[in-house]
Amino acid sequence: MHKEVDTIDSSTKLTGVSALTLSQNKVEMNGVHLIVSGRVQGVGFRAFVRDEARDLSIRGAVWNTRNGDVEILAGHESGAALADFELKVRGGPGFVANIVRTDRSATSFGPGFEIRSTV
Repeated sequence: MHKEVDTIDSSTKLTGVSALTLSQNKVEMNGVHLIVSGRVQGVGFRAFVRDEARDLSIRGAVWNTRNGDVEILAGHESGAALADFELKVRGGPGFVANIVRTDRSATSFGPGFEIRSTV
């Protein structure tokens, strides 16, 4: 499933498995939403995720949730790059007990990867 858009911002809502096409450069963006549970807050986990994402040119964001989990919304043209990213996330600081993964197009893919405030 895909949607043609000129820019991606917080008002762009996409659903379903898979692709986001940017009309300016026709790049298909695979999306993934990860919910990471375990001891992942207060251990530098979000900064680790941001750094790994930037190394792989992953776009998206990471944030803490009030229940102690960390959520990640990530996008890349390559599904293989996203799979590599998920493997790196599993080896992050603290203790990753579980990751719930949902393939989907993201709500917002700005340039780069950011740490967001707790939600």
